[in-house]
Amino acid sequence: MRDIEFRGQCIDSGEWFYGYYFKGNNDDCHIISTKKNDIGLTQTIRVKTETVGQYTGIPDAEKERIFEGDICDYEYWIQTSVDPDSEGRQFFGVGVVVFIDGAFMIEDVKTKLRVPFHYTELTMTLRGNKTDNPELLEA
Repeated sequence: MRDIEFRGQCIDSGEWFYGYYFKGNNDDCHIISTKKNDIGLTQTIRVKTETVGQYTGIPDAEKERIFEGDICDYEYWIQTSVDPDSEGRQFFGVGVVVFIDGAFMIEDVKTKLRVPFHYTELTMTLRGNKTDNPELLEA
C-alpha cells in the first residue's frame, strides 16, 4: 500500500506543509499537517489552492519524493522492435508531474507529450516545482 499524502503552500507564510488534504466550506483548501507543532498537536493550515499536489509514491533517481506539480528532468526508452537485441529509442526532456485520468504522468513542458509513470524505463530527477521555480517551465 502506498502513502497518500498531499502538500500545499501556506497562504500566510509561503511555507510548505505536508499531510492530509481537505476542502473547507468556502472551497478553501487545507492541509492537516503530519508534523506536530511546538506543543505536540497537529495543525490545520489554509493553503493556496493552486499549490496543492499529491505525493506520487515514486521517488526520483536521487530518492527524493515526487509530488504533483514538481518539475523533473526525465528520460525513457521505448523498444522499437520485437528483436530483444535491438537498441530501442531514447526520449528525454523537462516535464511537470500531472494527475490525469487516474494516473500520474510527466508532461513535457515543450511538446506537452505525457508519459505515464508506469513506464518501467522512465527515470526522473527532481529540479523544483511550478510554484517556487516557474522559470523552469520556460521552453
